[in-house]
Amino acid sequence: NAMRTLVEKTFKPDAESSALFYKKIKPGVTDIEAAAWSDLMYGEILLYSMAKQTIEMVRGENCMSGEYIQTAAAKLARAMILEAELPLPADLS
Repeated sequence: NAMRTLVEKTFKPDAESSALFYKKIKPGVTDIEAAAWSDLMYGEILLYSMAKQTIEMVRGENCMSGEYIQTAAAKLARAMILEAELPLPADLS
């Protein structure tokens, strides 16, 4: 199955890598906490890709412009960096 292959070859290694990164910078977190931190990123990606039509029904057609996606990515990055207790880059301060 193509989806299983995609998950095993791409998504799972990326998710595991980001969870390991979080555990490295925040020693003592649980596997669940690391997975939840990693899921912040993947959750937003899945939301915007799978629920685009629903979001447009709520906010209006073409609401998910390039500018909107960039803003959402910046907000997500800021939240993940703050949760990881890392210093914010100047453009996210």
